Amino acid sequence: MIRFCNQKMKCVEYNLLHTVDRKKLLDFFISDHEDDLICVYEDFNSMKYIGIITYYSLRKASNIHCAILKEYVTIDNDIWLNARNFFSHYVFEFQEHVLLPILDLTGHLVCFAYEDAEANREIRMLKELLETPGALQFSDIYPEYKRVKILCFNELAYFFAKYLERTGIQVEVIGQMWQGFFRNAQLELADDECLTIYAEGVGERKGPWTERLLTSVSVEFESIDKVYEMNIRKGKILNPKGDINSLLAYLRQKEEIIIYGTGCQEQAAYDYLMGEGIEACCFVGTNYSECSHTMFGKRIISGREARISYKKAVFIDCTHKNSAWGIGKVDYYDYIGYRRNEQFILLRDYVEFEGSTLLNVFCKTNVVLTGDVYLCGCLSDYLEQNGIFVKGYLDILSQKFNYIQISKVEVSEIDDQTTCLIVVPEFFEPEEFRDSKEVELKDRIITYLKEHRIYDYCDYFSYIDSFINVEANVNMCIRKQFLPKKVVIGSIEGYSGKVFFRGLLDSHPSLMMIHYSILNDDLIWICIRLSVVETSDILPLFWEICEASSIKLDKPSAFNDKMGKLIKNENRYSAQELFVMIHIAYMNMYEKDISEYDIKEMIIYWEPHFMEREILENCVKWFGTDMMSCSIINVVRNICISKGSAFKAMISKSWCKDKRIASYNVFSYPSINKEKIKDCDRVVVKFEDLKCNPRQNLLMICKKWGIYWSETLMATTYKGMKQSVYNQEREISDFDLEPVYNSYEKYFSEFDRFRIMLVNAPWQQTYGYPYVKIFMFSQRELQNMFLKKFRFEDMLEFENCKQEFEYKLQIRRYVSAQLQLARLFEYEHLKK
Repeated sequence: MIRFCNQKMKCVEYNLLHTVDRKKLLDFFISDHEDDLICVYEDFNSMKYIGIITYYSLRKASNIHCAILKEYVTIDNDIWLNARNFFSHYVFEFQEHVLLPILDLTGHLVCFAYEDAEANREIRMLKELLETPGALQFSDIYPEYKRVKILCFNELAYFFAKYLERTGIQVEVIGQMWQGFFRNAQLELADDECLTIYAEGVGERKGPWTERLLTSVSVEFESIDKVYEMNIRKGKILNPKGDINSLLAYLRQKEEIIIYGTGCQEQAAYDYLMGEGIEACCFVGTNYSECSHTMFGKRIISGREARISYKKAVFIDCTHKNSAWGIGKVDYYDYIGYRRNEQFILLRDYVEFEGSTLLNVFCKTNVVLTGDVYLCGCLSDYLEQNGIFVKGYLDILSQKFNYIQISKVEVSEIDDQTTCLIVVPEFFEPEEFRDSKEVELKDRIITYLKEHRIYDYCDYFSYIDSFINVEANVNMCIRKQFLPKKVVIGSIEGYSGKVFFRGLLDSHPSLMMIHYSILNDDLIWICIRLSVVETSDILPLFWEICEASSIKLDKPSAFNDKMGKLIKNENRYSAQELFVMIHIAYMNMYEKDISEYDIKEMIIYWEPHFMEREILENCVKWFGTDMMSCSIINVVRNICISKGSAFKAMISKSWCKDKRIASYNVFSYPSINKEKIKDCDRVVVKFEDLKCNPRQNLLMICKKWGIYWSETLMATTYKGMKQSVYNQEREISDFDLEPVYNSYEKYFSEFDRFRIMLVNAPWQQTYGYPYVKIFMFSQRELQNMFLKKFRFEDMLEFENCKQEFEYKLQIRRYVSAQLQLARLFEYEHLKK
């Protein structure tokens, strides 16, 4: 949506441009004038407009004449369409905030226009309200208002006035720019029946125009949202348009289907659509580096190029849902002409498809594997068993082939019809915890491929979810001597008691766990690699992996002895069996000898420290066998205290180089995991309850897990030794209550904590913590709340005012998106 503004500027005559020194002009812009404009006129007598020069146009141009931006829009009835075309194409190139010159019919400059993207939502809503049969309209929700007065002029104000006029509401508009766009009704109603809309807000509009980007006028039109949301509640407006079968039938008729994005979900969705007989023509990349290669023989292009190249495009978003609420890019694409559920579709509104192994894709392309040779060996076996021809393995990393036989392929054998599958383990630890060589594996492979003109590749099988899908499609058999009583996955968000809870479980006689290490975090990857080699090669390969990954064990000989005894009887073992064996051998290092008779009474507690919780819970499928029982435990914590703990840790030098990154974490609520997972029970316990009523809550956990009570649960230990729980400021041990009541006043004021509860209301409400209902406040009040500075922001450092402004703008947009999700959550809660 566009808004209008005036802008002070320097002016120059065109015939004098040759006298302006480009370097001096650049120096002027750089000296805190980056948002200034140089307006170029033919001459100062006629004041005929030619164009403008900005810092960004001058920086990209070889000379001053080439830096003149000559695009403009005339203030007529086509202004809205022309402005949309400008912002959807022009802004993509410069990636900066720009002003669009607005000229009158005589060619003279009137004012400038800029984008207010957040208000695109209300424009979409108005359109859908008029087009939806039987929809409730403004007069149904606001019967007390027979007239609406709109002060000031912008695109949303114009379309709202037109909407009201069409639905029989009298409209009065005030402002000079309305002339020629709208004619006032004959007003015959009293003022108490009138709703007044301040289309440009009620605050002062002084200062640089860029500061207005921090506020959206959409909040002034909240009545539109309320009318639209009431239609959602009444079932008149829905997220999907029909069911999945009707969508598939619709897509089969389309020739230009574009997958929006290139990640795992998008690749899985592409495979799903291919299985339904629907082909896509390309993928939209979200950054320039992605657009330098192809995938499955399909181009990866920018959104702008896709819109230019494919005039009948239908975009498929595979990661978001709830399109009626404008989640994802729905509002933006609708604004530039791609209608919701027609040209821009959120696939998850129609179907939640199971994890994919891309078999439909590989039926139509040749496949070469590269990366970790053992993971490639596992994947090659799976693909060939499912009828997919694998041309071979391209050895880029110069790995040893000591324990596996896999056919090699040379670079010269790879043609344009071949997709290269990059298969390297997904690392979850931050770089400072790992050897940098490991982190760069994928980059090394991609560089090699491009150097050898191989541009068709994907990294789908470099993510744990993808390999879990492979394993879930294989008949897993676990021998009885390696079946524990239960595997418990610790799905605990950061700064919510991970270390504390581990400390409580550490010494329980019926529990096995590997302490925080790369071995623990990468255990599934390690086990999958070990499962492809014969028994005699398991231990040699294990120690090679440990050396390559810098894994250190306290008593390697004790581990080796136990592991050697466990693997001596069979030719091969499944990855799941190896997962159990490694736990048994690990515990042997600490004088806890577990026999095959003991294992059936033991519980394995596995909690990778840095793995995202959603990914971790998907690992349930990896253990997914009728023989092995699996459970999840969520330890949750009051979000305000959790965020304070996180911020304190992240701003230390060892955790976060840029303190601004830490601030984004404050506004995002973590994954809410309450859904029932097949064949898996879930225990949810509050961190505060574990601290304040430990025995009661730990007894409950023991009962759920089917293990007996042990007094060791009443103390935090590490490898059996008394240990304080991690804290940066002072030692905290056992059931010290300081972490329960620490409000982190140093970082958050009381008002800050209120706002954190507000933006994180879904998490707080789900788990029974104090929360603030989002519908208690108008959207204008919410916007004004979050414009005020947080106490912790005084600690942030910026190189200049421009960088500080960009930070504020990013936070503003991020918070706005989070508040919309909170509104959606509150609506879903009310519906129940």
